[in-house]
Amino acid sequence: MSGFTNEGLVIPRQPEIVEDLVALEQINIHPLVNTNPDTFLGEFNNVIANLSRVSYEYLEKANNQRRLSSAEGQALDELGILKGVSRLLASPSYVDVLLEGINDIFVPAFTLIEDKVTKQRYLTQAAKRILNLSCCEAKVTITTSAPSTAFTITIGSTVFTRSTPGSGVNMTTTLGLLAGDINTAAIGITASSDASTITLVSPTFTEFSVTTNSSFSFTTVKSKVRAASLLTGSATAATPGTWNILAPIPGWNKVSPIMSSLSTGRDREEDSAFRLRIRYTEGGGKGTTRAVRQALEGVNGVLHVSVEENVTNATVDSIPPYAIYCVVDGGADQDIAKAIWETKGCNTHMKGLTVINYTDEKGIIRTIRFDRPVAVEVDVRITYVDNPEELYPEDWEATVKQAVADYINALGLGYNLIPSKLYVPVYTSIKGLTVTLIELKEHSSPTWGTGQIVITPSQFAKTVVANIFLEED
Repeated sequence: MSGFTNEGLVIPRQPEIVEDLVALEQINIHPLVNTNPDTFLGEFNNVIANLSRVSYEYLEKANNQRRLSSAEGQALDELGILKGVSRLLASPSYVDVLLEGINDIFVPAFTLIEDKVTKQRYLTQAAKRILNLSCCEAKVTITTSAPSTAFTITIGSTVFTRSTPGSGVNMTTTLGLLAGDINTAAIGITASSDASTITLVSPTFTEFSVTTNSSFSFTTVKSKVRAASLLTGSATAATPGTWNILAPIPGWNKVSPIMSSLSTGRDREEDSAFRLRIRYTEGGGKGTTRAVRQALEGVNGVLHVSVEENVTNATVDSIPPYAIYCVVDGGADQDIAKAIWETKGCNTHMKGLTVINYTDEKGIIRTIRFDRPVAVEVDVRITYVDNPEELYPEDWEATVKQAVADYINALGLGYNLIPSKLYVPVYTSIKGLTVTLIELKEHSSPTWGTGQIVITPSQFAKTVVANIFLEED
């Protein structure tokens, strides 16, 4: 029997449809009616059978759309909603950009900039002042070269001073000594100089405050701000180089991306991936740490998530009784608050220093708490033995450093950084290198060690290629 049966939808073949038509005609017209293919009735039967076959094909497609294994597009979206799972929509790319200009220039939020290569446009996500008190790089120029003059630079709370001699002034020497003092201090800022200027740079793009005495003036300053692409998807990813400023501001001269901070936009989730995620999340429901974590991972711009729970009536690991502790890197505050509120258990308390007022579907304001993670900047020193018989690629050093940086930056929240695990990205990036020692240290520490760096649930390890060092044994 064709059609919907106890076994499901049964689709007849075209010859079977013709046989059914002939049987009906023999009953309703005459038992000996001529239905040969070359007769009018035979040809008519073939036409009807073909139309019936097409109708069954449409019926089969409609039936498939109600099953998770074969549903596609909007039908799959609706099945996901029934399971409490939404398709991951395309998201914008995010990247920190350096705003370069003269000191004390205000750049409003949502200022339009453009990647010169891809022509993708980005909007700055916050108002930013290009200012020496919160910069990633600053260049100062001397205002005098008089003898017996003090030249003072203060970085944070650390003061550095050098003075010109009473006679025979050589500014290259004086500024060189001052830059050397800054580098020797190992405060995370590198200094370089020439006969009239000193340039201060944070290799990790961590903003710092710098002031000077009247012997210097600020020439250029670079401050960073987060920017998001106007469009969505992986095609919006930023490319390096100087970008276009589409909303010019006098005194703001350049803008360029910090590629290590790039969070490439997500493409719309394909049916196959969405289908697997629906199956994976079946039973996850709501009110579980798994459900909260998965909801947070689906928020646009979120990079790392950690969700911990205390189900006891006493404080455990600083988490209050019957509370959850969410740590989220990336994403908008309101989107994160929405995800937590809609998936956490009833009467479940929350821990966190970030407090967001979220208005639910009934118009009631809910206070949501979570934490933003802290990056632990780390340095890596790799000691190796050179094997002359091996043919390394010309850029092998850059390849190794990038592989190690990518591994560390992808660890996520709460994962300790263990030196022995860094052999994997080294040996998988190039062949033939013999590593004898891998050492780690926090960027702010002067001491190298072979032990692990402990990362708490509210922290994540982070590094840049400039802080990975290769030394031959």
